[in-house]
Amino acid sequence: MEIRILDVSEMKLIGRKVVRFEVEHQSRPTSSIWETKDALAAAGGFKSEGTMIVKIDERSGNTSSQGEAHIYESEEEMRKWEPRHIILANFEPSARKSALEEMKRKRTEAKAAKTGVKK
Repeated sequence: MEIRILDVSEMKLIGRKVVRFEVEHQSRPTSSIWETKDALAAAGGFKSEGTMIVKIDERSGNTSSQGEAHIYESEEEMRKWEPRHIILANFEPSARKSALEEMKRKRTEAKAAKTGVKK
C-alpha cells in the first residue's frame, strides 16, 4: 500500500489538521480503515492515536482511492470533536468488537435503571 498526501490544511480554532490523501492498492482490495490510518500516520509523521480516517472514496475499476483524515495532537482532543461512529471505525477489529459490546452493555444497564428493572 502506497500513500501520497495531497493536501494538508489546518483548523486552528479546534486544533486539527485536515489531510487529503490517495492510497494506491494495485493488486489487492482497498485496505481497511485501521491499516490505512497507521500507514498515513507513518507517511505524514503524525501520531497514530490522534489520526482519524473520516472517509475513503473508492471507485470501481480504479487502483487507487482518495480519502480525508483529521489529525489531532492528542487522543483527548480527538475524542472531544469526532463522532463516536468515526472513532469506532478507526479501531482495530478486535478492539472495535469489545468496544461495541461495552457500549451495548452500558446502554442495557442505563435502560434498565431508567425503567426500574433489575437484572
